[in-house]
Amino acid sequence: MTEKVSSKTITQEWLKSLPGLSMYSGTRLFKILGPLVIGVEIIKIPARGRYAPYFVFIPLVDLKEDGKARGTQIVIQARDTDNRQLFISEEQYDAIPPTAIDCVLTQFSISLDQDITQQALYRMIDNFTGWIEVKARIRYLIDFHLIKLHTALYLDDEIQIQESLRSIREETAAVPETTLIAWFGDLAWEQRLNTMVTNRAAYLEQIREKIKKDKKLSKLPRNDIYR
Repeated sequence: MTEKVSSKTITQEWLKSLPGLSMYSGTRLFKILGPLVIGVEIIKIPARGRYAPYFVFIPLVDLKEDGKARGTQIVIQARDTDNRQLFISEEQYDAIPPTAIDCVLTQFSISLDQDITQQALYRMIDNFTGWIEVKARIRYLIDFHLIKLHTALYLDDEIQIQESLRSIREETAAVPETTLIAWFGDLAWEQRLNTMVTNRAAYLEQIREKIKKDKKLSKLPRNDIYR
């Protein structure tokens, strides 16, 4: 019986426990939060009869050179009460353990159906960057700094913009050029970053246009970030 349970069915059950999110695809529950798309992805591991909830963070405007790079997209697995990666048996898809739901909501730590403060978002990010699997992957550290930068630019927080830029430069300084090209498409990514930061009006317009033109994005629930 469990082999016939689809990822979409499991995701729909999680939707009932995560108010503020909406079905974006068969496995992804998302919302728009200021300049970001955030949410939860439910990933099945059929060979082991289990699935796992992952946190997802994606900026609406990105630095990648189209077609050449993955772009900023953080997908990080939730943890259980013993601070290990959270797995759930497929047999529990229609009776999700309350402890699993509590873990996801606690680790997200922000309201999923209300506007939130910039500092609330940053506190959550700082918590994630303390996780061992994040600290071990410099790309994740860079991407979380980029998420902070997008938020600061969206809010016109010049002090935080400069702090995020400094952190990004410090982290990327230790990364080989070939790796940066693989991540961002080419070595002009920093120039694109600077252009984005110095033209906030164009950046905000890009966000509006992307939501307007993408039917799936335009149907997502939205909340804002404020200082």
